[in-house]
Amino acid sequence: MEYIKEQLIDDMLTILFGTEGISSYSMNHIIDMYCWLLTERAYNLSKEKTKNAKYAGCNYWSETALKEYQKNSSKNKYKGLKHEHVVPRCLFRKYLCDLISKYSGKGIDEKKKTEIKKKINKCFIGCVVTFEEAEKIDKLHKNSFPNSIETLSDINEENIWNRYKVVGDIKIKEVEWEFTANKWSILNETEINI
Repeated sequence: MEYIKEQLIDDMLTILFGTEGISSYSMNHIIDMYCWLLTERAYNLSKEKTKNAKYAGCNYWSETALKEYQKNSSKNKYKGLKHEHVVPRCLFRKYLCDLISKYSGKGIDEKKKTEIKKKINKCFIGCVVTFEEAEKIDKLHKNSFPNSIETLSDINEENIWNRYKVVGDIKIKEVEWEFTANKWSILNETEINI
Protein backbone atom coordinates (compact mmCIF):
# COMPACT_ATOMS: atom_id res chain seq x y z
CA MET A 1 0.00 0.00 0.00
CA GLU A 2 1.31 3.45 -0.84
CA TYR A 3 2.46 5.43 2.19
CA ILE A 4 0.17 8.46 1.97
CA LYS A 5 -2.91 6.44 1.03
CA GLU A 6 -2.24 4.07 3.93
CA GLN A 7 -1.82 7.07 6.25
CA LEU A 8 -5.09 8.62 5.02
CA ILE A 9 -6.98 5.38 5.67
CA ASP A 10 -5.34 5.06 9.10
CA ASP A 11 -6.25 8.66 9.97
CA MET A 12 -9.83 8.14 8.81
CA LEU A 13 -10.18 5.07 11.03
CA THR A 14 -8.68 6.98 13.97
CA ILE A 15 -11.18 9.81 13.51
CA LEU A 16 -14.18 7.52 13.03
CA PHE A 17 -13.33 5.01 15.78
CA GLY A 18 -11.34 7.13 18.18
CA THR A 19 -13.66 10.08 18.60
CA GLU A 20 -16.30 9.70 21.28
CA GLY A 21 -19.69 11.14 20.47
CA ILE A 22 -19.01 12.07 16.84
CA SER A 23 -22.32 13.12 15.30
CA SER A 24 -23.73 11.17 12.37
CA TYR A 25 -23.71 14.45 10.40
CA SER A 26 -19.94 14.84 10.89
CA MET A 27 -19.33 11.14 10.36
CA ASN A 28 -21.12 11.21 6.99
CA HIS A 29 -19.13 14.25 5.85
CA ILE A 30 -15.85 12.68 6.94
CA ILE A 31 -16.71 9.49 5.04
CA ASP A 32 -17.69 11.49 1.92
CA MET A 33 -14.46 13.48 2.06
CA TYR A 34 -12.41 10.29 2.23
CA CYS A 35 -14.42 8.77 -0.63
CA TRP A 36 -13.03 11.48 -2.88
CA LEU A 37 -9.54 11.63 -1.37
CA LEU A 38 -8.96 7.91 -1.78
CA THR A 39 -9.97 7.76 -5.46
CA GLU A 40 -8.93 11.15 -6.83
CA ARG A 41 -5.36 11.56 -5.61
CA ALA A 42 -2.05 10.07 -6.78
CA TYR A 43 -0.08 9.02 -3.73
CA ASN A 44 3.10 7.39 -4.96
CA LEU A 45 4.88 10.61 -5.90
CA SER A 46 6.68 11.01 -2.57
CA LYS A 47 6.00 10.60 1.13
CA GLU A 48 4.87 14.21 1.44
CA LYS A 49 3.20 15.14 -1.83
CA THR A 50 0.12 14.04 -3.72
CA LYS A 51 -1.34 15.28 -6.98
CA ASN A 52 -4.88 15.60 -8.26
CA ALA A 53 -5.54 12.40 -10.19
CA LYS A 54 -9.26 12.65 -10.82
CA TYR A 55 -8.51 12.29 -14.52
CA ALA A 56 -4.86 12.41 -15.61
CA GLY A 57 -3.01 10.36 -13.02
CA CYS A 58 -5.95 8.01 -12.40
CA ASN A 59 -4.77 4.41 -12.74
CA TYR A 60 -7.86 2.99 -14.48
CA TRP A 61 -9.49 4.22 -17.68
CA SER A 62 -11.94 2.76 -20.11
CA GLU A 63 -10.33 2.29 -23.51
CA THR A 64 -12.87 4.69 -25.04
CA ALA A 65 -12.25 7.39 -22.42
CA LEU A 66 -8.48 7.14 -22.91
CA LYS A 67 -8.85 7.58 -26.68
CA GLU A 68 -11.15 10.57 -26.07
CA TYR A 69 -8.62 12.11 -23.65
CA GLN A 70 -5.77 11.66 -26.13
CA LYS A 71 -7.67 13.30 -29.01
CA ASN A 72 -9.19 16.20 -27.01
CA SER A 73 -7.46 19.55 -27.25
CA SER A 74 -5.33 20.61 -24.30
CA LYS A 75 -7.96 23.22 -23.44
CA ASN A 76 -10.75 20.62 -23.12
CA LYS A 77 -8.80 17.47 -22.15
CA TYR A 78 -11.57 16.12 -19.91
CA LYS A 79 -14.57 16.98 -22.07
CA GLY A 80 -17.04 14.08 -22.13
CA LEU A 81 -15.23 12.20 -19.35
CA LYS A 82 -16.36 11.22 -15.87
CA HIS A 83 -14.48 9.97 -12.82
CA GLU A 84 -16.38 6.90 -11.62
CA HIS A 85 -16.06 4.95 -8.38
CA VAL A 86 -15.57 1.30 -9.30
CA VAL A 87 -17.33 0.35 -6.06
CA PRO A 88 -20.25 2.72 -5.42
CA ARG A 89 -19.71 5.19 -2.59
CA CYS A 90 -22.87 3.97 -0.87
CA LEU A 91 -21.19 0.56 -0.31
CA PHE A 92 -18.09 2.26 1.09
CA ARG A 93 -20.28 4.33 3.42
CA LYS A 94 -22.29 1.26 4.50
CA TYR A 95 -19.09 -0.72 5.17
CA LEU A 96 -17.70 2.01 7.41
CA CYS A 97 -21.01 2.63 9.20
CA ASP A 98 -21.36 -1.12 9.89
CA LEU A 99 -17.82 -1.17 11.30
CA ILE A 100 -18.54 1.87 13.46
CA SER A 101 -21.67 0.20 14.84
CA LYS A 102 -19.76 -3.01 15.52
CA TYR A 103 -16.61 -1.54 17.07
CA SER A 104 -17.73 1.78 18.53
CA GLY A 105 -16.45 2.04 22.10
CA LYS A 106 -14.66 -1.32 21.83
CA GLY A 107 -11.68 -0.31 19.74
CA ILE A 108 -10.10 -2.22 16.87
CA ASP A 109 -7.06 -4.42 17.29
CA GLU A 110 -4.16 -4.02 14.85
CA LYS A 111 -4.94 -7.26 12.97
CA LYS A 112 -8.52 -6.13 12.23
CA LYS A 113 -7.34 -2.59 11.40
CA THR A 114 -4.85 -4.00 8.87
CA GLU A 115 -7.59 -6.14 7.32
CA ILE A 116 -9.90 -3.10 7.04
CA LYS A 117 -7.15 -0.97 5.48
CA LYS A 118 -6.37 -3.64 2.87
CA LYS A 119 -10.07 -3.98 1.97
CA ILE A 120 -10.51 -0.21 1.59
CA ASN A 121 -7.30 0.15 -0.42
CA LYS A 122 -8.25 -2.72 -2.76
CA CYS A 123 -11.91 -1.79 -3.25
CA PHE A 124 -11.91 1.95 -3.29
CA ILE A 125 -10.50 2.94 -6.66
CA GLY A 126 -11.54 5.30 -9.42
CA CYS A 127 -11.92 4.74 -13.15
CA VAL A 128 -12.32 7.38 -15.86
CA VAL A 129 -15.09 6.56 -18.32
CA THR A 130 -17.04 8.48 -20.95
CA PHE A 131 -20.38 10.07 -20.05
CA GLU A 132 -22.11 7.44 -22.20
CA GLU A 133 -20.39 4.58 -20.37
CA ALA A 134 -21.23 6.15 -17.00
CA GLU A 135 -24.90 6.35 -18.03
CA LYS A 136 -24.90 2.65 -18.99
CA ILE A 137 -23.31 1.66 -15.68
CA ASP A 138 -25.66 3.90 -13.68
CA LYS A 139 -28.72 2.60 -15.52
CA LEU A 140 -27.96 -0.92 -14.32
CA HIS A 141 -26.11 -0.37 -11.01
CA LYS A 142 -25.75 3.25 -9.93
CA ASN A 143 -25.90 2.55 -6.19
CA SER A 144 -25.69 -1.20 -6.20
CA PHE A 145 -23.52 -4.09 -7.22
CA PRO A 146 -24.51 -7.03 -9.46
CA ASN A 147 -25.17 -10.50 -8.10
CA SER A 148 -26.81 -9.26 -4.88
CA ILE A 149 -23.53 -8.03 -3.40
CA GLU A 150 -24.53 -5.59 -0.69
CA THR A 151 -21.37 -5.07 1.31
CA LEU A 152 -17.70 -4.32 0.69
CA SER A 153 -16.85 -7.52 2.56
CA ASP A 154 -18.22 -9.54 -0.41
CA ILE A 155 -16.12 -7.74 -3.02
CA ASN A 156 -12.85 -9.28 -4.15
CA GLU A 157 -10.47 -9.28 -7.13
CA GLU A 158 -12.75 -11.60 -9.13
CA ASN A 159 -15.88 -9.45 -8.87
CA ILE A 160 -14.71 -5.87 -8.31
CA TRP A 161 -15.33 -4.97 -12.00
CA ASN A 162 -18.79 -6.60 -12.15
CA ARG A 163 -20.60 -3.27 -12.66
CA TYR A 164 -18.53 -2.80 -15.83
CA LYS A 165 -18.88 -6.43 -16.95
CA VAL A 166 -22.68 -6.30 -16.98
CA VAL A 167 -22.55 -3.39 -19.44
CA GLY A 168 -20.63 -5.73 -21.71
CA ASP A 169 -18.73 -3.42 -24.04
CA ILE A 170 -16.38 -1.55 -21.70
CA LYS A 171 -12.69 -2.43 -21.89
CA ILE A 172 -10.51 -1.24 -19.00
CA LYS A 173 -6.88 -0.20 -19.18
CA GLU A 174 -4.46 0.22 -16.32
CA VAL A 175 -2.48 3.36 -17.05
CA GLU A 176 0.94 4.18 -15.65
CA TRP A 177 1.50 7.93 -15.38
CA GLU A 178 4.46 10.18 -14.70
CA PHE A 179 4.20 13.70 -13.32
CA THR A 180 7.05 15.92 -14.50
CA ALA A 181 7.38 19.56 -15.54
CA ASN A 182 4.01 20.19 -13.88
CA LYS A 183 2.08 17.86 -16.19
CA TRP A 184 0.97 14.24 -16.45
CA SER A 185 2.33 11.96 -19.19
CA ILE A 186 1.30 8.41 -19.98
CA LEU A 187 4.20 5.96 -19.65
CA ASN A 188 2.32 2.74 -20.31
CA GLU A 189 -1.19 1.39 -20.76
CA THR A 190 -2.24 -2.24 -20.40
CA GLU A 191 -5.66 -3.76 -20.96
CA ILE A 192 -6.80 -5.67 -17.88
CA ASN A 193 -9.01 -8.71 -17.88
CA ILE A 194 -12.21 -7.75 -16.13
